[in-house]
Amino acid sequence: MGLDICHPRWDEDSEYVESLANNVAEQRCSSSGNYDQTLAQTLSTLAAWKRPLFRSKLARLRQLVWLREEMRDRSNRMYHLIRKYVLKIAADQELGDDIFFMTYPEIFTDDRSAIEGRRATYNRFRRFTPPNEVGRGLSTQWIQSVAKGSQTILRGLSACPGTVRGTARVVRTAKEAVQLPPGSILVCPHTDPGWTPALSRAAGVIAEAGGMLSHAAVICREFALPAVLSVPSACTHIPDGTSVIVDGDEGVIRLLD
Repeated sequence: MGLDICHPRWDEDSEYVESLANNVAEQRCSSSGNYDQTLAQTLSTLAAWKRPLFRSKLARLRQLVWLREEMRDRSNRMYHLIRKYVLKIAADQELGDDIFFMTYPEIFTDDRSAIEGRRATYNRFRRFTPPNEVGRGLSTQWIQSVAKGSQTILRGLSACPGTVRGTARVVRTAKEAVQLPPGSILVCPHTDPGWTPALSRAAGVIAEAGGMLSHAAVICREFALPAVLSVPSACTHIPDGTSVIVDGDEGVIRLLD
């Protein structure tokens, strides 16, 4: 959302920001201890002469990852400023949200001739769900498996280890996610930084998209939440309120109801 100036920013929606403050659960663990323990375990598996090089490369990687996040933060700030100026121009020229269907040259010359066609195209694609990958079919590893007895089993990518049982809550937007009941299993299309408050309340996470370095995977590992990602149509296959087991070690989800 941060890169799309069509969407309101948090300073324009005080009610949403207040709901975040009221619904964020206390973080249950610190990643620093896990990091130190994992680093020590990893170093113990390496030959002594390899350890200094590993530490050097790891430190460089951590610095570059921090710089990436810093760049995204500054990028979001800049798009926020762009939106403010665009809204001011729209108000002055009485354009409303039509301005989001105009190019910069059209805004400067007040050329509104293409707005109707672009809005029609936008509306045609509003409910289109794009594939996660283009150019090849999904691996059968991630496709829903055959039901065993009374259980339906879904398979995905193991993004964070651990096993947890809970009630699945299907949530499709970050705004809905703020109301996630504590201890629920979050079932969602994907996550981004706006979903972090919901992740702090969840007991486990199932997502239709995401890899090992995705936002969901990284935050789930920091919060020690069992997580299975890249589960096609999880929001469709898992009914809201279903009792499920999330096996983050094997990348398996078991529907119990």
